[in-house]
Amino acid sequence: KHRYEPFLRALRAARPGVPIIMAERCDVYCLGPDVKDRFARSLYDKLIAEGWKDLHYLSKEGMYSGDSEGTVDGTHPNDIGMLSLAKAFGAAVAEALKLNR
Repeated sequence: KHRYEPFLRALRAARPGVPIIMAERCDVYCLGPDVKDRFARSLYDKLIAEGWKDLHYLSKEGMYSGDSEGTVDGTHPNDIGMLSLAKAFGAAVAEALKLNR
C-alpha cells in the first residue's frame, strides 16, 4: 500500500514512454475484487484523473476459469492455469502496445 504509488511514479519517471499495466491479484476462484484490488483500482483511477496516459488496468476476470482446474493447490498455476494467465496478460500487453489494430 505504501510502495505501490511511489513505485509507479518512479517507473513512469524512468521510462515515460513505456505503457504500464496494473493487474489485480487472482487465485483459483477469482471471486471479485479484494482489498488489494480495490486499492489498486483506486490508485489507477487517481492516476488517470491526473492525466496519465498509457496506463492500463487488468482485472482478475478471465485470469482463471474458476473451476479449480487451473491450479495445483488452489494457488499455484498448473499448465492449464498458465495458459489462462498467458491469454489474459497477453491480451492486456497487446492492447497496451497497440498491437490489435
